[in-house]
Amino acid sequence: MKIATVLLIALMAAAAPARAGETKEAEGAPASGGSPRTEALRALDAGVTAADPQAILGARATLSMLLEENPGDADLHYWLAVADWRAVPLLQSKDRKAAERQCDAGLAAAEKAIELGPRHAEAIAMLAGLQGVSLGFKNPMAAMTLGPKMAESMEQAVGMAPNNPRVLLLDAINTFHMPSFVGGGAKHALPKLEAARTAFEAEPAAPEHWGHEDVYIWLGRVAMKQKDWSAAETWLKKALEVKPGHAWVMKGLMPEVEAALAKQAG
Repeated sequence: MKIATVLLIALMAAAAPARAGETKEAEGAPASGGSPRTEALRALDAGVTAADPQAILGARATLSMLLEENPGDADLHYWLAVADWRAVPLLQSKDRKAAERQCDAGLAAAEKAIELGPRHAEAIAMLAGLQGVSLGFKNPMAAMTLGPKMAESMEQAVGMAPNNPRVLLLDAINTFHMPSFVGGGAKHALPKLEAARTAFEAEPAAPEHWGHEDVYIWLGRVAMKQKDWSAAETWLKKALEVKPGHAWVMKGLMPEVEAALAKQAG
């Protein structure tokens, strides 16, 4: 029995339904068509919603197994990179070494996806996103050399797929984390997040699409940075409408916002 068939049986029993995805070819990445892959992406998304790095890495392992049958599939390499990008922040507070290893694995996966699909815009944007994450493991001076590479990758991705919501989202997140003296920070991230929000809201709902709740989360984070607590609450509630039970929103961000609103009310 082929690996794909075995995985389908196992994953259909265990995976929770959720949104996960890749872009259409016109936007930089061909759509997924394999049921085992779809179920693995649902498991990945469920792990993200629960803020469970082991569940995310379990879904990644399934995707890696699928590569045994499809080693030249750029999308599968891209999805490994997405899983790593999701897992690293969750791992970092508990096991910095493991987080760094996963970040390196994600960079390698994104580079392989681009090698196999040079016009895979989401993979190029994800490479830039992971390069940004990798700065957390490097000497601060590394930003001097890595920063221009990140900017080049992101500019290339946006140029290839200017209406791709995930490309726009990753660009905005990188901008949020950049220092203000190079055009970064919440103020400069906001218009990019608004563009991403418009693109997500225009995108047809499909199980292979990911990131819709993320744009509201990051709009919430921008509002928190600007101490606009009412706007932050609105955006985070929107995120929960898209992804009910999202652990980071419910247990991390929303309590901070509610505490600030209570203090503001006196």
